[in-house]
Amino acid sequence: LIKRIDLNDALTSRYVGHNGGDIVKQLQTLRASFEDILLQHGVSEFDVALGTEVDTNLRKRIAVVDSIPGKGKPRVVETCRSGFIYSREEGHEVILRKVEVKTSSQ
Repeated sequence: LIKRIDLNDALTSRYVGHNGGDIVKQLQTLRASFEDILLQHGVSEFDVALGTEVDTNLRKRIAVVDSIPGKGKPRVVETCRSGFIYSREEGHEVILRKVEVKTSSQ
């Protein structure tokens, strides 16, 4: 389902701005139904706030796809793709997909 959400997002972004209003609404409804199915099974989508400093705990939840080097501490400057997490029990979580981000140390 996560891969289907990615495909749905790609299709939605393709039709946004190309007079595909009804198609975009249908794709958004489809995405919401995928999210509902995942939530019923304990899977939720998550992101990282822009400007968040990258530390060892955050590195477990993100995949850096691009980085601008510099002298400062790295911070998240863009989210490329959301992550997904499975929560089995209280306090026990499994990362199904890390959030893909771009970082900058400038």
